[in-house]
Amino acid sequence: MTDKEKQTAESSNKQAKQDKQALKDTSKKEIYEINPGILDLPMGYSAVIDDVNIMVVPNHYGEGFNRNNEKIRVLKEAGYIMINGKRTSSGKFEGLSDKQLYQLVAAGV
Repeated sequence: MTDKEKQTAESSNKQAKQDKQALKDTSKKEIYEINPGILDLPMGYSAVIDDVNIMVVPNHYGEGFNRNNEKIRVLKEAGYIMINGKRTSSGKFEGLSDKQLYQLVAAGV
């Protein structure tokens, strides 16, 4: 191998490692929305995937009145996500592994 071929091989190896690391980093930093249908279930959703407890806390509704004095259903608190008992900062799915993401999507969450 010539010096130029070695440099080309090293740079392509380095680029491949950087691409792999970037892909790994983005999968951890992405934020995923919650299926709105799950948010309206009375019990929400709960699962343990890879020893991580993932829980969807459903929307909390109450009763109120509109300006015509008719009783209506009012959203008191929007649903959110809890990971190991702690609410995520965005209230959405964050920092999921590929396995966790696959299982949540397969479950329709």
